[in-house]
Amino acid sequence: MHLVFRDHTISDLIGFVYSGMPPNEAAQHLIQNIKRAAQPVLDTGTDAVVSIILDGENAWEYYPQSGREFLRRFYEALENTPGIEAVTISEAILVIATSIA
Repeated sequence: MHLVFRDHTISDLIGFVYSGMPPNEAAQHLIQNIKRAAQPVLDTGTDAVVSIILDGENAWEYYPQSGREFLRRFYEALENTPGIEAVTISEAILVIATSIA
């Protein structure tokens, strides 16, 4: 059995901080926080999984245009950042399970 918990820092940034920032700046800040969260695991030579799980509050109602521009900028940054791949939880667990076996 595998459990995945939310990254509290990233969740709070999305839920409470990024709505007040310019979308591109917020997206780049999120990418940097993802890299920062992954680095200790990457330093061991292992692939890292960083969860982006919001805590149930509807953050998007506080964003201009319900967060559309922030999400566009974030997904664009994901596509253009080497070493980061967006996966589902199921895909991440499969990768982890395969690397452990």
